[in-house]
Amino acid sequence: MVIGLSFLLNWVGVLVFAILGTSLLSAPDGKDIPFTNALVILVVSNATAFAGYVFHGWLGDRIGRRNTIAIGWILCGASFTAMLLAPSGNFTVVVALYSAGLFFLIGPFSALLFFNGESFPVRTRATGGSIINAGGQVGAIISSFLVTLALGAGWTWSTAAFWIGCVPIFASGLLILAARNVNPRTVRQD
Repeated sequence: MVIGLSFLLNWVGVLVFAILGTSLLSAPDGKDIPFTNALVILVVSNATAFAGYVFHGWLGDRIGRRNTIAIGWILCGASFTAMLLAPSGNFTVVVALYSAGLFFLIGPFSALLFFNGESFPVRTRATGGSIINAGGQVGAIISSFLVTLALGAGWTWSTAAFWIGCVPIFASGLLILAARNVNPRTVRQD
């Protein structure tokens, strides 16, 4: 339940920053970056997210996957909050903070992949992981509904991104700490 709810909350934020990222970056009431530059930011930040995926996989083997996920998602919430608070239109700052945000948002999914498996008995591992992954899609549906309501009610993109993106991501990082910690060196592979 804890992993599933954490994953759902995280996907509420994933929709805002990873899927609707170009809209947030290019909107005048978002970060006001020209659309062509917003696409450049997405290319650079997605390359950074790939590096985050590799790094968090490595870190998960060292300090445990649960802790790696928590640290990554908490730092992600902080990075995206800093980006939203930074001056609009500043390409360099937005690139750096958006890239850091995606590094810490996408990267922990490499640890989560194995943490799901470690958290269930062998006979239910695939079912448990599938249910958790399905919760992410529910989070995306909830997020799209909330973003539509917020923007329709007159919220700015930055305000909507903070409350519907940053807060749930940060909360998912804290909530995952309530999951049972698994030492990767003690997991049976049979």
